[in-house]
Amino acid sequence: MLLRTSTSAVGSFGLVLSIALFSHIEPWSNIWERLWVHDDILWGSAREKGLSAGFFLFLALGIGIDWWLKFKFGENPDQVHNLPSPVEND
Repeated sequence: MLLRTSTSAVGSFGLVLSIALFSHIEPWSNIWERLWVHDDILWGSAREKGLSAGFFLFLALGIGIDWWLKFKFGENPDQVHNLPSPVEND
């Protein structure tokens, strides 16, 4: 459970960071700047809040889709019996 949640979080972070880099949104483009700059005028802007909301939306979608896939196909897709089997050559 922890591994699935963490992979969803990493994927969501990567997606939002890519959007920020391609859109030139400053607060998310250099996220490590918050370690040494205590306050900035760009922090808390509408664009940053939108990216933060997008992160949690992508996180919820990733966790939900992962849960649905586990529910639909099980833990190990190789052992699923409802997938189409390869055609046997006679």
